[in-house]
Amino acid sequence: MDGVYQHFRPEEQPFIDAASGWIVQAENQYSPYLTPFIDPRQAFILQSLISKNSEFMLVSLLTHERQRFLIKPDYFEENEADYQMCLFSIRYPSKFSNLSHPEILGALMNIGMKREVFGDILNVGNDWQFVVEEEVANYVQLNLTKIGKVNIQLERLPFTGALAIPDDFEHKFVTVSSMRLDSVVATVLNISRQKVKIMIEGGLVKVNWQVVKQANFECTENDMLSVRKHGRIQVLEQIGKSKKDKLKLNVRIKG
Repeated sequence: MDGVYQHFRPEEQPFIDAASGWIVQAENQYSPYLTPFIDPRQAFILQSLISKNSEFMLVSLLTHERQRFLIKPDYFEENEADYQMCLFSIRYPSKFSNLSHPEILGALMNIGMKREVFGDILNVGNDWQFVVEEEVANYVQLNLTKIGKVNIQLERLPFTGALAIPDDFEHKFVTVSSMRLDSVVATVLNISRQKVKIMIEGGLVKVNWQVVKQANFECTENDMLSVRKHGRIQVLEQIGKSKKDKLKLNVRIKG
């Protein structure tokens, strides 16, 4: 595995080990393996591992950020039921109450849900939805009756009823002096590097949904950066160097 580890971060080794085990199980049984919900960076790593085996592929049902994937052999034709997921719509008195992403996330965690058993929390206007593993769906429906002080009910929906989330990310090409976290954030958001360093050390910046307090943290492809009050940046790819030997990046930005 050392040859694989060298292409990724040391802290990603536990996920690499788990993902490699999923692939081995799919190969040994020559049948699909269903993953838990994983984030885009983890999906990138998993796809990188699978690409070494031409007989298997990675497929998903939805186009959300956090997804549940099937590692499947070429012959297998999947259907919706194979993903073993449930889509819930949150019913609440929207004329008198408001919900927020942090409140819904906190409510799910408070009833004992681990992050890998549910996907994105979707929102358009006053409508809120989320996806969970089918195995825990009944438990969630029985126990999630309040979000904050708001009484709610959960309604199961077919996946054809999933909210269409607009892709309001803006594509942008930038040149950075390095892949350091402070350099990437400062350049993309046009903020001074010193100010960004203070923000990072103050815990205001996340990489792949985890707080990173080291300004010299090295970013890489498919990293999702979240900067409090400034939005999100997804590093898509490095596309060479400029004439001044700076790195050219393709990124997506959402304010």
